[in-house]
Amino acid sequence: MYLVAYSCGRFWIEGLRTDSLMLGPLRIAQVVSLTQIAIGGLGLMWLYTLHRPLPDVVTAAARQDPSDV
Repeated sequence: MYLVAYSCGRFWIEGLRTDSLMLGPLRIAQVVSLTQIAIGGLGLMWLYTLHRPLPDVVTAAARQDPSDV
């Protein structure tokens, strides 16, 4: 989600610059941002359409029953 949100903001900011390398009507930085938006969107679709579990950030020790402590 961060990749998509950051790239959207970066695309907009790069559109305001006047001293950029152009590739057709878009700046190179905007093309990179659009690529990252596409990659991030595909990653989100992969996670949610295939019902992949999110990475587990809780360690096994923290999962112990609180009554054991």
